[in-house]
Amino acid sequence: MPVGYGFPKAAQSGYARVTPNMCRLIDTASSSTETVLTRDVVALVTGPTGCKGLIIQIMAGAVSANSIADRFSVVYVYSDSEGTTTIAECWARGHEEVALASKVLCQVRQEVHVKTDSSGRVWLKLVDDAGNAGSGAYLITGYYD
Repeated sequence: MPVGYGFPKAAQSGYARVTPNMCRLIDTASSSTETVLTRDVVALVTGPTGCKGLIIQIMAGAVSANSIADRFSVVYVYSDSEGTTTIAECWARGHEEVALASKVLCQVRQEVHVKTDSSGRVWLKLVDDAGNAGSGAYLITGYYD
């Protein structure tokens, strides 16, 4: 909806205003791709200018390691750059019954709504079991202002 019909301001480019304080990505299926996370590295995620919260689609994937065992990957969302305060997380867990060479056991996508710091930032980190080559990614699908 245009500004002036009960909505206080226009949405950022690529987003559509849904409520007076929330905008959603216009087309998540065809126009946007997830950003892949590097294992054990805290990654900065910055929302659109003036955002106070983010809606993030997070993917975690657990991969086999050619042994019979439980496998997991987790993507943590932190409110600080040091990765000390967890505000959300996405887990992928699987149990490998037989030894498989590098097959995905479980892939989970979930949407989280998180408050950002005063500069519209949060931090993400992919962790998995014993260097198992798990995967993680994210996509900002909306924001609060």
